[in-house]
Amino acid sequence: MSVRGRRPPRRASIQQRRARLARLIFLLVVIVAILLSTLGGSLPAPPRGGAALGAAPGDRFGYRASREADFVARATAGEANVLFVQSPGGAMATATRVAAYRPLIDRVTAGTNIDPNLLEALVFVESAGRPQVIAGSDPANAAGLTQILASTGQSLLGMNIDLARSRQLTRQIDAVAAGTRRGLLAPLLAQRAAADPRFKPSTELAATVRYLQDSERQFGREDLAIESYHMGIGNLHQVLADYNGGAPVPYAQLYFDTAPDLHRSAYNLLAGFGDDSSLYLWRVLGAAQIMRLYRTDPTALRHLSALQTSAASNALVLEPPNSSPRFADPAALSAAYLDHALVPLPSNATQLGL
Repeated sequence: MSVRGRRPPRRASIQQRRARLARLIFLLVVIVAILLSTLGGSLPAPPRGGAALGAAPGDRFGYRASREADFVARATAGEANVLFVQSPGGAMATATRVAAYRPLIDRVTAGTNIDPNLLEALVFVESAGRPQVIAGSDPANAAGLTQILASTGQSLLGMNIDLARSRQLTRQIDAVAAGTRRGLLAPLLAQRAAADPRFKPSTELAATVRYLQDSERQFGREDLAIESYHMGIGNLHQVLADYNGGAPVPYAQLYFDTAPDLHRSAYNLLAGFGDDSSLYLWRVLGAAQIMRLYRTDPTALRHLSALQTSAASNALVLEPPNSSPRFADPAALSAAYLDHALVPLPSNATQLGL
């Protein structure tokens, strides 16, 4: 039949199809409602959002001296992940290496005000317990258990470092280790330790104690002395000067009480250190916790290590699996709404003090 010869559809048939479609949709809705009823009912609607409690006066997230311990604990927990994911061989292996130096650490800190637990943690962070490690290939850089720079050792700590000889021996050691030169490593390592005492653990640890003692005399605080080991004594003096004229304060206060709109100059200095200097204290404290678990509860340390390394962050530690409540059915969810175990957030964020 030609196009011209087609009959237009009858209006009655179109109306009938629409009616059948409407009845089909109604039937499907009834079936779904029956199924949901059989399964325990549809999900209850959450309660309507109401006005939140008024925000407490002042900055809810600002530093308060009464909560210093809480700030320190949270910062330590927040920066712990790197200690697990970057420790050579894992945190347990690193703790085992570091623990081997504990008798020596106890000897060099005896009679001083330096906490051996913190010096041990510093070794964990700096070298992971490897006395021959160098930051790069040139021994002029940080080297040894506590990663002392050659210039710092010579000028500040009174270490007799023959850098030229240390470089020569380091090249030989690297060649023997790589198999491109014949020889024995042990004699070469002994010769380098004689020329460069940063590779002699007892001497380097004693020098580190001297550094921390000098820093603590200047700042009057153990936490600032530890922080200065990475940031540098001069840099930390400058941050304190910009913060409040130079008076020592707890590092937690210095760290948390600076922001782009609060003590801006001190904040810019802290944020400008591109080598994570401002986070150093938290990582040392985290390493001290790892070493404590290593001795008191190695099973817990293994479990913690598994959580820290199974994700790209420490999310599984800060929010452990199955720690969030789950609701078995709509009735349980409804009860949580009624009990205010679940509450809606207000649409206006200022009601939360944000």
